[in-house]
Amino acid sequence: MLGLILGISDEYRMNKIEIGKNRRRIDLNRVCILVFLCVAQFSQAQTIAQDKMQQLQYMIGEWEGTSKQIKDGVVVSEVPASESIKYGLNKHIITIDLTSENLLLHTVITYDEVADTYLYHPFSMQASGKYPAEFENGRLIVSPTETVRYIFTQTPEGNFIEYGEKLIDGHWERYFEDTFWPSE
Repeated sequence: MLGLILGISDEYRMNKIEIGKNRRRIDLNRVCILVFLCVAQFSQAQTIAQDKMQQLQYMIGEWEGTSKQIKDGVVVSEVPASESIKYGLNKHIITIDLTSENLLLHTVITYDEVADTYLYHPFSMQASGKYPAEFENGRLIVSPTETVRYIFTQTPEGNFIEYGEKLIDGHWERYFEDTFWPSE
């Protein structure tokens, strides 16, 4: 872009043009530098969110697996599940589409630079929400309430797991677990 602007300025002899009724002279080289600095500053602001979203790269992919409901440490149901997780808007958001016999869920994850936090926006046919999340020790931790959290992580084998926990009597107990591996 700077080259284009500088190219235009070369068309004017002595790199100056006259404008307005007062016939003011503007140095096009100075205008070009100012425009370049503004564009560079805007580009830097965009890369902060993109860098934060890049931390969640391990989630991206087409996944298949199982969704388990857990009660008192025992699996009470298990159904096949699949997820499609993609970047969108030039890597400024992540969308998750979960499909199972028990749940259809569309989720959007964003990063709020002002609040310095991730935001998790789930949508089902029954409800929607907007919850804060943080990236800690290689895991995305979503906190809908002080006593419920969802954790998105990767196994050493490269599989993807998300699970929910409830705080009961001072310790976290898992109440669901979705385990995924790459679709073939």
